[in-house]
Amino acid sequence: MTELKQIIELAVKEEEYFYNLYKKGAKETDIESAKRLFNRLAEEEQGHKEKLLSLDIGNLRESFKPVESIELDKELMLTPLNEIKTLKEIFKMSIQSERKANERYNFLGKSVDDIKAKRMFGFLAGEEKKHEELLKNELAKLDI
Repeated sequence: MTELKQIIELAVKEEEYFYNLYKKGAKETDIESAKRLFNRLAEEEQGHKEKLLSLDIGNLRESFKPVESIELDKELMLTPLNEIKTLKEIFKMSIQSERKANERYNFLGKSVDDIKAKRMFGFLAGEEKKHEELLKNELAKLDI
């Protein structure tokens, strides 16, 4: 059974990781549209982290339905940033991870009774879905 605190900690680590990955992508590309997108996504990931850290986990625990289907060890398999060498790798990995984050936030929204937390998880799920689409569109446009 997975505790809410562990799930939130996982989500915070992922938001931090993708903030750093998007900053790396922005720094390493000369393609202006990709640079702008990565900087925008990095800023949004930082905002997601702040939202997660603002949660009152103590109050949420009372309304949290225990989760058995999230296996933290399998979920947080993030490639070290120095092993990601190409712009295409950044896009591919990011698209896949944004999809997983969307699913996880949707799941979390269904796992709590607290209305404020439900809304926040729903918002974050929508943001991650939007990120996935933005990344897919940019990748298609770049044709790399």
